[in-house]
Amino acid sequence: MARYIIKFCKGEEVEFISHLDLMRCMQRALRRAKVDVSYTKGFNPHAQLSFATPLPVGISSRCEYMSIKTDGEIDAEKLVSRLNRALPQGLEIISAAEVDDNYPSLMSKVRAALYEIALTGVDREKFTDDIFDLLMKEPSVEVTKKSKNGEKLIDIKGMILNIKLERVDNDEIIFEALLSSGINNNLNPILLTDALRSHIESLGDSKIKYILKLETLMGGDH
Repeated sequence: MARYIIKFCKGEEVEFISHLDLMRCMQRALRRAKVDVSYTKGFNPHAQLSFATPLPVGISSRCEYMSIKTDGEIDAEKLVSRLNRALPQGLEIISAAEVDDNYPSLMSKVRAALYEIALTGVDREKFTDDIFDLLMKEPSVEVTKKSKNGEKLIDIKGMILNIKLERVDNDEIIFEALLSSGINNNLNPILLTDALRSHIESLGDSKIKYILKLETLMGGDH
C-alpha cells in the first residue's frame, strides 16, 4: 500500500460544484485513470481518499490538497499525467508526492488560507484606502452566521490574520485576505465579505465578483 498527497486546482468552470460532487468526480477520475485506490474494510467499503478542507461553493482555488492510498506504488509523475487525462475541464492536478503512511492527516495540518477577493459596486465617494486598517482597529468584527441550527452572532476578528487592499478600479476593489483555516478555526471568506459590507459604509451595497484561493498554508513540513 502507498500513500500520496496530491495538489490540484479547482477552476471557475467548476466552482459551483459541491464538495460531495468534487469527491465523486475525483473517484471517477481515479477509476478512469486505472489507479488502484485502496478501499476500507467492512460492510460498506469506501475509497481511501480525503481532502484537506472542503472549499465553499462559488470559490475557485489554485491550491487544493487531497490524500489517496493505493494498493501498489505508482510513479508520482505518471499519477499526475494519468489523472489529468481523466479529469474534466476546470480540474487540474498540479503535483503528487508519495508520503509515509504515518504522515498526519491533511485536515490536521491546515492552518490558514490566502484568498484574493474582488467586490464590485463600491461607493467611491465614501471609499478610503485605509478601510482595512480602520477595520482591524475595531475591538471586534461581529457578523451573523447562519447554520442548520439557526443564526448566531460571532466575532471573526481573531480569524482575520491579515487583510490588505491590492487595487481599486472604478467601483471595484481587489484585496487579499489571510484567514484562519482548518479544524480549530475556520473562516469562510464569504462570511468575511458579509462582515465587510456591514462594518464599512462604502462597501455596503457591493457584490462579490469572485473569490480565488491563492494558497493553503500548512503547519509542519508540507
